[in-house]
Amino acid sequence: MKRTTNYSLPTWEKSDFIQMSDFNDLTHKLDTALKSHDDTLNTKADTSAVTAVQQEVAAAREANCLVKLADPLVTTTENGTLNFDLSQVDMTKVAALFLTFSVSSVSGTMSVSVNNASVGTICSNDRSTSAGVAWLFPFGGKVASYTFSACNVEGLTNYSDTTESVNWTGVTSVKLSGGSNAGATATLFAIKK
Repeated sequence: MKRTTNYSLPTWEKSDFIQMSDFNDLTHKLDTALKSHDDTLNTKADTSAVTAVQQEVAAAREANCLVKLADPLVTTTENGTLNFDLSQVDMTKVAALFLTFSVSSVSGTMSVSVNNASVGTICSNDRSTSAGVAWLFPFGGKVASYTFSACNVEGLTNYSDTTESVNWTGVTSVKLSGGSNAGATATLFAIKK
């Protein structure tokens, strides 16, 4: 008697002697395979359930007002700059920009600028490490900044300033520059309106 390739089920020919054990073996194998298949299908979500979850995820993403605009940038040289290109960002849809940074400095001041116009200091170091958060936001249509930073030497510091030369909706770049060792890092986020 011949057998099938996958489940070794009997395939009879006219010359084969048919026995009850062959039928019982066949029905047992079919029953076991079908049950296994049904159990597997029952553990999977149906299409409507998958679609519903996808819609919930999309709605949650849409509702999230914090958007990461760029992966962390890291300087490779002393006093390097961290440049964020925002030329593809529609600033009319952005309520604020949010920078997180960590800067090791030999001595000096690190500042933030938009479109190459200085907005202000974000940290002032003296052989210490600063880490903090810098906010850039519209103020009277122009760009303002407010920074909280912590330094090993100075403790908690905050800075605020504005630039009159750049309109908020015209921001195309953000740059951190100044006194830092190699390895200074920053990440840029946007707060959606």
